[in-house]
This record gives sequence, C-alpha cells and structure tokens, in this order.
Amino acid sequence: GMIRLENVDTNYGVVAMLRDVSFHVREGELVCILGPNGAGKTTTFRALTGLLPLARGRIGIMGRNIAGLRTEALSALGIGFVPEGRRLFADITVRDNIRLGFEAQRARGSAALKRMRGSLGERSLIVGVDRLDYSKGLAERFQSFGQLIEQHAHWRGRVSLLQIAPTSRGEVPEYRAIRRELERIAGHINGRHADPEWVPIRYV
Repeated sequence: GMIRLENVDTNYGVVAMLRDVSFHVREGELVCILGPNGAGKTTTFRALTGLLPLARGRIGIMGRNIAGLRTEALSALGIGFVPEGRRLFADITVRDNIRLGFEAQRARGSAALKRMRGSLGERSLIVGVDRLDYSKGLAERFQSFGQLIEQHAHWRGRVSLLQIAPTSRGEVPEYRAIRRELERIAGHINGRHADPEWVPIRYV
C-alpha cells in the first residue's frame, strides 16, 4: 500500500496512547479514521507525520520506512498534517495552508534562502507571518522584542525578528497608518541596537 502502519505503539511521556495499531491505505483510496475524543485519531496522524516518535512498530510510506525522517523530508514525500483549526494561518484558505509545506520544501535550496542563512550566521531567527491588520498586535510584538534586547543584553547580536506582513486593505488610511507605525518602531529599534553585522528587526 501507499501508507502502512504495522503494530504501532506510541506514548506521551509515561502515558500509553496508541497500542498495536495497524492499517494500510492503497493507492487512490480515501480513508477516514473515526472515533470518540481520546480514541487516538490525532495521535495516529501525529505519528504518521513524524511529530510523535514510535515506541514500537513501523510506518511505511510507498515502501519506505519513515523512522527518523524529519517533517520537511516527509513533506517532500507528500505527507502533511493540518490540525483542526489550530496552528494554522487563519487568514488564508485550507488549500493554501496545505500548500505551504510543499512551498517550504521547494524553497529549501533557493538562492534567497541561502543568502538569508548566510546573513544570519549562527544567530537565531524568530519568524512572524501575519496579515497587516490592527488585530494582530504587531506593534506590541516589535516593542516586546525591543524590550527583550534592551533588558537582556546577552541576546543582542544573537537573535533577529523577521516579520512578514502582507498588506491588508491597503486602500484604507488606518491600515496604511499601521504600516507607517511598524516602520517607525522597527527603525527606532534598529537604529538604537543594530551593528554592521546584525539587524534586530527585519520587516517585509
């Protein structure tokens, strides 16, 4: 089959969750897993997508054992996990949420990503992706990041914030004002703390 689970056990810490789960999905089949809350539906999908390690058993995708594969490698095989309304980008469609994994996989070797990684060096990167909107709290996010590096000097030069904020309702004056305010805050923080090799906030 395309997907095969054989005698799969999983645990959450010391708590046993799945026990001896086996099934397979053939090419072209559409399979649903049904059950009451706590039956292990989400746990099964977390195991299948590499988000939860196996205590026992085997999961095969197109004949390949996925043990030890990272999530991005599974994405390249066409395996993804979309939780029910949680940890999603709420401002885009379900289809686009699913496509994100594939787009991220395709971008892994891109020149732009290599340049960004090269510019970071060994620094950490905090990434925010939000629609430009008054409800997102982006100004507060920028200010909080500024306070972090102001009050905890050991983080200076070690972490940057990358905020991606596509324009929403750009014709509305209030939304243009939000962008100007974010540019002002980012400029103030960068002007105060940046050095030739490090920019605290990258705003696009």
